[in-house]
Amino acid sequence: MSWAFLMMQALSSPPPPQRIDLMPVVPQRDCRATGPDEIVVCGDAPGERHRLKPVDPTRYAEQTEAETGLIGDVRVAAEAEQAEIAPGVISKRVMVRLKLPI
Repeated sequence: MSWAFLMMQALSSPPPPQRIDLMPVVPQRDCRATGPDEIVVCGDAPGERHRLKPVDPTRYAEQTEAETGLIGDVRVAAEAEQAEIAPGVISKRVMVRLKLPI
């Protein structure tokens, strides 16, 4: 039974095309090296998508103190300090300061 069905299907379908002509999507480029010691890289990136943007120089600027507003004009700051207490004895400390305008 299945043989008969397969034979009927094979006879009723049109034959496949012998040749399919497709146009190239991307035009061919000449990417051959002109010398034996030359390296050629062929590629095409769409616009600025993969380019690195310039870095803002203030983004990574070294900040020595952290300061923020607290209430009204009152500001609070955290600072790291180091001071010599005695010869050869160094005190490293973190200071939290409240700043009030006068």
